[in-house]
Amino acid sequence: MPQTPYALYLHGGPGMSSAIERAWFGEQLPVLWWDQPRIAADTPRAFSRTVDAAAGQLLRLRHELGHPPALITLSFGALIALELVRRHPADIGSLTILAPSAPMPHPQRSGLRMAEYLLDQGHGDASLREAVTALRKEKSHATILALFSALLAIPDVLNHYFAAASVSPRERFFAEATKVLLLDMDCFAAVTRELVDYPPPSVTTGFSGPVRILFGRHDPLHDPVADPQEWRALFPAACLETVDTGHMIVFELPEDEWIPSPPQALAP
Repeated sequence: MPQTPYALYLHGGPGMSSAIERAWFGEQLPVLWWDQPRIAADTPRAFSRTVDAAAGQLLRLRHELGHPPALITLSFGALIALELVRRHPADIGSLTILAPSAPMPHPQRSGLRMAEYLLDQGHGDASLREAVTALRKEKSHATILALFSALLAIPDVLNHYFAAASVSPRERFFAEATKVLLLDMDCFAAVTRELVDYPPPSVTTGFSGPVRILFGRHDPLHDPVADPQEWRALFPAACLETVDTGHMIVFELPEDEWIPSPPQALAP
């Protein structure tokens, strides 16, 4: 039976969508599987425009519910959520952050982590090594795009976003991925351009809702030492957990282990 959404979902990316999540979960969960806008490559302030669009969805859902909704994020979606918490702290009921790499909004961090993981595992080639070296020498939009292009050229690179034990979720994900545009590179290029020099997030104030942050134990984008410290600095009262998954927690972990509780106004 379809459920009325009480949570807004901010998917990974940039340049991706919630199409696989909608196909996977349908209307079984009380979640609005919102798609971030597709943005042309030359669009200025593309990340800020994405945040503006997310804020519109948040406020619309709040109006429909009559109270603040929950926020659920996967990967890149956490960066959007940080901006929403800063702008609209009273309009968010709770925050569930799945598989964030780091709260710093700099795409080179996640790209370098994945590249180093793949090279350590014997994957990748000279072009990936060259892209890593170039980005370490000069942080620019061009070197970031070159690194991600080298990553995407690796066959089955998305396999590494799943834990080795997540066989069924991985197979189902790839079956669904053949039906959608998985990554819009123009949108990716536009959003990452603004993020190259985007200011780091500040300690959150004005938001008093519960925060739960789940890290994947086998996530190649996760630094088990640095990331919890950085997120704890932003949300001192957050519940931080490590789960036995890779990066794709929303698909690898049973939904009852990550779906947030209803906002207090909806609780029986």
